Amino acid sequence: MSLPRWTFEEWETATLVILRRDGDRCSWCGKGLNNDAARHHRMRRKDGGDRLSNVVLLHTRCHVYVHAHPDEAKERGVIVPPWEDLLTAKITTWRGTFYLADDGTRHAAIP
Repeated sequence: MSLPRWTFEEWETATLVILRRDGDRCSWCGKGLNNDAARHHRMRRKDGGDRLSNVVLLHTRCHVYVHAHPDEAKERGVIVPPWEDLLTAKITTWRGTFYLADDGTRHAAIP
């Protein structure tokens, strides 16, 4: 199975969609990105590909923190193991807990 890989132009478009979806804020700390955005694949790119459900934007320092604290990041759905389905893997951000869709939307995860 070949996983989607975005071109430069597709990355530019996807970044705008993600910024809109996430309110131009870091998905980890909730503060404004202010031109300090690192793209983060929730599931390793080789396992989940380039999909809007798989990519969030984090501050550079938050991105480093997420990778240094994988258990905490997994609890919040910022890291997703390859055996899970990205579309049903909840993510907890500054806005609440959601499911991310491949069309660039998010849907509230009702407990």
